[in-house]
Amino acid sequence: MPRRFFLTLTLMLPALAATPALAIAGAIVGWGQEDSGQLGDIPPGNDFVDFANFYATGLGLRSDGSIAAWGYDSDGQVSQAPTGTGFKDVATTYYTGFAIDSTGAIFGWGDDGEGEISGIPTGNNFNQIVGGYYAGFALDDQGYIHGWGDDDSNQITDIPTGGGYTDIASWYANVYALAADGSIAAWGYDSDGQVSNMPTGTGFLDIAASTYNGIAIAADGSLVAWGDDGYGLVSDVPAGNDFIQVAATDLTAYALRADGSIAAWGYDFDGEVSDAPTGGGYAAVYGGYYSGFAITAAEAPPTNAVPEPATAALVGLGALGLLARSRRRTA
Repeated sequence: MPRRFFLTLTLMLPALAATPALAIAGAIVGWGQEDSGQLGDIPPGNDFVDFANFYATGLGLRSDGSIAAWGYDSDGQVSQAPTGTGFKDVATTYYTGFAIDSTGAIFGWGDDGEGEISGIPTGNNFNQIVGGYYAGFALDDQGYIHGWGDDDSNQITDIPTGGGYTDIASWYANVYALAADGSIAAWGYDSDGQVSNMPTGTGFLDIAASTYNGIAIAADGSLVAWGDDGYGLVSDVPAGNDFIQVAATDLTAYALRADGSIAAWGYDFDGEVSDAPTGGGYAAVYGGYYSGFAITAAEAPPTNAVPEPATAALVGLGALGLLARSRRRTA
């Protein structure tokens, strides 16, 4: 998730003065397709600060920097997940897991058929990583974008030069990057205008990628989507100016409001939309493969419960803590 915490901070300032220090971690919840334990085997605990899913493998990052892995394990993407603590970010592609360790180096495990592991860049200056279509992308501490793995749609070859980028997003082979001024760079797979129809201008706060679409939060907190509209991913974008985070999966999108509630739209064959949790109490939302995931705010109410005013302030703090981390969301 990018550094867009200032919106949440502005909304929550009246509550901060009277609220004691609170934990930012929470529990992972999931909904949608369940075929490899990616939902049923979600590990317990209220100490998760980040999550990643691409196919049917889940990676959860705990507050101590340890990694929990579960779900589809065809190539060791679960069983070979690294142990220990201090990891700063996690990501997945189809059969490969990635993490940035405490030194800022990238570590990979699982399948290496397209150079997902052997092509990992060296160095100890990385602070964000995301997975794409048999590929990985990372931001270093100067905001330069690094990519490796599959290049069928020039998603590696056409990486923008220059630094100063603050966030990256990819799902299939289309990739987006957010610059320091809030402008968006796009490259890679462009079957439905997901690259060529990218919005211009500055001030965007967050970005997400689905297979045929891009989604962003504009400077005023509203949502913007472009690309294919076969499942309403463009025409059914939720209204409002209170969004603080956006995520997407193959054909479905999610957005988190400042009150900790989740908006979902798009493809709904497996409950990706209709089973999304209602009410507030969420600090981050992520897309999975025909599924969605979220991290609850610390001490969040049960799913479908509307938070009390004190809890609403806590939701803001949970989102603030997650969004202020020196990496991108989930997810």
